[in-house]
Amino acid sequence: MPEEIFIIIVVSILAGTFSGIVKMVLEFMKMRQGTLPSGSAADSMTASELERLLEKAVRQGTTKLSERLEAIEERLEIPPQKTPRLNAGRLDLPADDPLPAEDALPATRKRSRA
Repeated sequence: MPEEIFIIIVVSILAGTFSGIVKMVLEFMKMRQGTLPSGSAADSMTASELERLLEKAVRQGTTKLSERLEAIEERLEIPPQKTPRLNAGRLDLPADDPLPAEDALPATRKRSRA
């Protein structure tokens, strides 16, 4: 009787080991072909979910700032059309700084091929 139980235990261990190895090989092959995702579906996030999350965070972060800005504008009584704006144009350089003359520039030598 103990010999039959021993044989059953050995066969079940061998079958479990064989099925485990086959499963690992199949998962590796699927992963190399790219059919399995690298993480579980619960851990991944779609692009639209990420965009919504970022939009919500930015909105929450700037709400207090925009309210404070509106309160400052009301206190200063600046009309909306006269709000100062940044000038995006070019800076005008003063004309009293002329460019150096050509003879003041260092001389350059031509390279000759050898």
